[in-house]
Amino acid sequence: MPVAIKLNAKEFKKAGQKKPTPTKDDPLRKFYTSLFKQNPDSDMAVRWLVERGCLGPQKAEKLVLMMSMKKLRIA
Repeated sequence: MPVAIKLNAKEFKKAGQKKPTPTKDDPLRKFYTSLFKQNPDSDMAVRWLVERGCLGPQKAEKLVLMMSMKKLRIA
């Protein structure tokens, strides 16, 4: 029987986070943060910020829930 092996799998603590959090001076983080401030409904900014853990835990959980609701409506 095949055995599944997880190699160097990172676990993140924030809801929806899949990638390491970039530093505060990262140009992409600055771009997506400013985009999110200007347009909180931007799916692109929300997805990028949530997947990299750039938001607080409560905000991230709320946005993950909203993203999943939108995904259900589309499907």
